[in-house]
Amino acid sequence: MLRAATRLLRRGGLAAAGVNRIVAESGAPKGSLYHFFPDGKDQIAREALAAYAERVAARVRERLEPMMGDPAAVVRGFFAMGAEAARRSDYALSCPAGAVALDLEPDDAELRRACDGVFARLADELVAVLAVLPAARRAPFAGLMVSTMQGAYIRARAARSLAPFDEAGEQLALLVPTLRATTTQGNRR
Repeated sequence: MLRAATRLLRRGGLAAAGVNRIVAESGAPKGSLYHFFPDGKDQIAREALAAYAERVAARVRERLEPMMGDPAAVVRGFFAMGAEAARRSDYALSCPAGAVALDLEPDDAELRRACDGVFARLADELVAVLAVLPAARRAPFAGLMVSTMQGAYIRARAARSLAPFDEAGEQLALLVPTLRATTTQGNRR
């Protein structure tokens, strides 16, 4: 049910992941959904987002850890992962946290925290694989990478092109030498 919910969230955000669609997509009886997720759609969405965050973090670690000595390669590799996911889904899927975040109402505090948790978990993993960058630059740069990835998904879906991922990876990789240089200068101010 969590994987079915994740696929639906990735395809169309919270609006696409109704209880009946989750049941149909998963093949599970409707009663099972309410047995395991008594709070219904919001609970399954939160749990699907948390599970997705862990799966993606593990993939990021597996794919990018071998590149840890070269932060520019890490950046390019990260956006290549997004491009690969977009290509495999024929541009139909994006990050479920990004899609859900666009559907949130102002009072959706728990879902907002769940989306933020996905972004934070991904940024934490990027901080770890960007370990050769100065400590003061890792977290902000990882956050920029996550934000840029969300934009790349949106642009790729709209254009049905992988170019936004390539562009983002190349342009952010160009910043890596500057990040190293400005940290030293910033410490003198």
